[in-house]
Amino acid sequence: MSTLRLSCIADLTTTGLPEPLLAEIRQRNTVTPATTKRKEPEPVPYWREVGDRLLLPRGDLAWLLPRLRAEDPTLRVDASGSSTGSPLGATFRGRSRPYQDEATEALVRGQQGTLNLPPGGGKTWVALQAIGQVGRTALILVGTKDLLEQWQQEIWNRLGITAGTLGIGRHDLRTVTVATTQTLSRLSDRVLYGLSAYFGVSVYDEAHSVPARTLFRVQNLLRCSYRWGLSATPEREDGMQGALALVMGPELYRRGYPEMVADGYLMHPRIFAVSTGFRPSEKASPADRTIREKLRASHRLDQELIRSPRRNKLIVDLAAAGLVQGQTVLILTNRVSHANALASQLRVAGYDALPLTGRLRDHIRKAIFRRFREKKLRCVIATQLADYGLDIPHIERTIAAFPIKAKGRTSQRTGRGLRISIGKTRTEFFDLVDTLSPILARRYAVRCKVYEASFGITPETQKA
Repeated sequence: MSTLRLSCIADLTTTGLPEPLLAEIRQRNTVTPATTKRKEPEPVPYWREVGDRLLLPRGDLAWLLPRLRAEDPTLRVDASGSSTGSPLGATFRGRSRPYQDEATEALVRGQQGTLNLPPGGGKTWVALQAIGQVGRTALILVGTKDLLEQWQQEIWNRLGITAGTLGIGRHDLRTVTVATTQTLSRLSDRVLYGLSAYFGVSVYDEAHSVPARTLFRVQNLLRCSYRWGLSATPEREDGMQGALALVMGPELYRRGYPEMVADGYLMHPRIFAVSTGFRPSEKASPADRTIREKLRASHRLDQELIRSPRRNKLIVDLAAAGLVQGQTVLILTNRVSHANALASQLRVAGYDALPLTGRLRDHIRKAIFRRFREKKLRCVIATQLADYGLDIPHIERTIAAFPIKAKGRTSQRTGRGLRISIGKTRTEFFDLVDTLSPILARRYAVRCKVYEASFGITPETQKA
């Protein structure tokens, strides 16, 4: 008789199981990253064998259990190692949309897996409603300080609980605790494993954005009976979305952007491709350059781009045109120096604009967030910290000032302005396109595929 023990992982005693079945299990728990120009990827095993035991991530149980029982009807499943935490002592408050009730039911019924909703779909709302229904202590994992603070506010709004904190220099465990991934990844295996006994639910926000190795280690040390991953863009740039499924579980609920627009929950944006006329001084890298030389050339190109007076004036003019119309404007870039320079140029032009970067002190960053949220500040120039979880419904004009190529971040950035807000009649997204550079033109081609695949939109051409 074989035994499957469930705790933070699935621990399978292989005695008596046929080798073809074990080979199939190993294969299902091996993921091959996406092919890159740098090297041919090697398969990454997410399993290991210790004597007659096969140690696996817990995410594939929906396939594994029926397969094992078909081979061995006497299979014994021992889930005593999983943690159910303690009673939550709170109930969810709020009126949900119909699809949010459906998603909540799917999470609770599935017990482990992922929720996929577009930006503005209410992933936090669904997760907190599911926690309220399960009624057990919960650990929320986030990537940034700002997301941590937003979650804590929503926990108070929806559950009436003052959330604990693990991260940003604090260690305060409560019935619902929000932790940064960076903090948990620094804990020893023994401490992280012991910590998880306090919680019955774990929720990984923006799970697709976590490095595969970090996600695997942290989740494989959490014994929570309920484990949910939240994502708006489950596809990963490294092709390791298979690892997400192995660790977090299958997709439990998905609702796409077209359905959300059709039902009146999100706005349909107009996407403009604005040609900048930027011409880099350095020619494209020859094919025989080393990878390091190409990376250095790409860095020089990006630096020249963000310092281009003509290009920056175009960004300022686009922002000013929106501000004159009374719009709330969000400018997105990848460089702190670029954010500072654009904010300075807008202020010189007579507009109230501030940079929002990770280098600001906490109290200053929070004050900018608060002013922007309360419509007391109409223009913010933000770096990557605004890519995920920036919940400002009244954003009407978004300007992508830096040419990224990451599919997930492109979808997230486009989604910043899709939320519905009182008095908001339209939402516009301006993508600055640098077609005179082959490298930057290829980045834009990737973004175009995202606009078409995720939003069903072909950008409208607008000349500078």
